Amino acid sequence: NTKYAQINEDPNIPAANQELDVTGWGRTSHESNALSGVLLKTTLDYVTPDQCRIMWQSDFITDSMICARRDRTSTCNGDSGGPLVLTPHANGTATDTVVQVGIVSWVPKDCYTTLPSGYTRVSSYASWIKETVCERTGELCRSSKSGKSKSSKSLL
Repeated sequence: NTKYAQINEDPNIPAANQELDVTGWGRTSHESNALSGVLLKTTLDYVTPDQCRIMWQSDFITDSMICARRDRTSTCNGDSGGPLVLTPHANGTATDTVVQVGIVSWVPKDCYTTLPSGYTRVSSYASWIKETVCERTGELCRSSKSGKSKSSKSLL
């Protein structure tokens, strides 16, 4: 029984300091190039674009990016392309719905945890993602009255 992640369409999600989970097969230490042999998960804190620009002392951070970090844990090389999701137990409530808010994109040099890593903000590309998925995988989409595929918010 495969569950699909819901694609976040709201540009206001996540909220400042909200917990996010990320998974990947990347490096587990900045001291080694070895990739993980098992899928790993860690929890990070969302950093607003303005906070991220200040931390990086740069304006290369755009609104189509998400920044996240937490002391002593991070994504690293080899994790790129992996999902960044709202933590299912956030706000003290458990849920089966997985909402993907980002895609692992870039990490600080040597994967240092003092600076945030960067993620593609899914809501910035949600329309394109859903259109592309519906064109290729119709069973994940439902038909509209016009007969054209229309994505289902709860199935992607």
